[in-house]
Amino acid sequence: MPDITMCTGEGVPHCLDKKLHRTSVVCPKRDACFLFKATPSEFRQTYFLGIPYDPVTNECKHFINVPEENDVPKITFNTKISDV
Repeated sequence: MPDITMCTGEGVPHCLDKKLHRTSVVCPKRDACFLFKATPSEFRQTYFLGIPYDPVTNECKHFINVPEENDVPKITFNTKISDV
């Protein structure tokens, strides 16, 4: 369960451009963002009201990159119980 505010990946953006104030958009960064891809809690989970993505600047101030599985280092322990 992530203890984070998650993102739905689509909705009304939090930007200052009044033309986009009521326009629903799909965030183009959502498939690479932890706030969208994390598994939500089945009991309680908070979400942003709207999305933090700004289509004017093409940036999201809350973006957290999800690394590819091959980029995550694997941790191995070579200690055996008999060595301790």
